[in-house]
Amino acid sequence: MKKIAILLSGCGNKDGSEIHEASICMSSFQVLDPSLKLVCTSIDKPQHEVINFITGKPTSLTRNILEESARIARGDIHRCSELDPSELDGLVIIGGLGAIKNLTNFFIPGSNMEVDRDVNNLLISLWKLKKPIGAICIAPLILARVISSVSDTSPTLTLGEDDSSASQLAEQFGAILVKASSDSIVVDEKNRLVTTPAFMNPGNLADIYPGIKKLTEKILNF
Repeated sequence: MKKIAILLSGCGNKDGSEIHEASICMSSFQVLDPSLKLVCTSIDKPQHEVINFITGKPTSLTRNILEESARIARGDIHRCSELDPSELDGLVIIGGLGAIKNLTNFFIPGSNMEVDRDVNNLLISLWKLKKPIGAICIAPLILARVISSVSDTSPTLTLGEDDSSASQLAEQFGAILVKASSDSIVVDEKNRLVTTPAFMNPGNLADIYPGIKKLTEKILNF
């Protein structure tokens, strides 16, 4: 039985994980392989901020990333630090602004976008074990930061079709960026990475579904 980790960063695209991307990813894995075990994981610390999704503005509330991620995981959530990378057959980082707001210090002025220690250690361990790693939407920026620091081969990724600030930063970290539509994937065979733009490009659920499905297929068959 294969075991795939799903890395979450909260619940909701403006301050956590993109719920639709998570649902499509998880359901696609289980349709492709009903015996597959999904292991939802996150970090146990406060969110960078909590957004009012009606106004789009920050609030004075505080929420815990692990607890919010447990909403998507239906309560079955594990801390990144508790996982044994050798027992996993791959991992996918779900998109949403929480991926960089909560799993990195990207939004802290003066930072060089350092990735959370537990997330960084998990990703490096998986990479060293040659386990496939996927990333959706803006989450490939995390791979650009982490994998560029350990690999002799620049990671090849996509962050969509536009030259966004995220794309420029990923290139500064050392990644090779490929423009791609939301229904496609970019595969880095050397580093065993699979990325898809999803909502980095304008679109709806029908637009992002094919790309996420292809990503899950490639992760399972790498």
